[in-house]
Amino acid sequence: MAMTDFNRKLKLINIWSNDYFEQYSIDRIKDIATQKDVIIVFSLGGSNKDVNHSILQAKEQGATVLTITTLGNHLLSKISDHMIFVYDAPKKREKLRSRLMFNLVGNLLFEVILAKQQQG
Repeated sequence: MAMTDFNRKLKLINIWSNDYFEQYSIDRIKDIATQKDVIIVFSLGGSNKDVNHSILQAKEQGATVLTITTLGNHLLSKISDHMIFVYDAPKKREKLRSRLMFNLVGNLLFEVILAKQQQG
């Protein structure tokens, strides 16, 4: 998955990160997020109520939210500080193209972070 690969790469350059799939872990985001944190959300639909609720609570605590999602008028894009929109495959097809776009954006974002880190 795109976020697992992104998470692994961040750890390779000594940036603390974690990827959450289980509901319990997602619920804990609000408990551990601080003003110094940037929460990066990979979401195809942006409409998971539990994820959105946890992200909104973390944002209220001062965390910055960057979302990588498909185009759409959903709550996640409204509560995010920054958004990167990816292609949304037609609903009758598999979400393969959208997931490939997540990989592409994750790789590009990692390269930007790596370049900034090397600049000092």
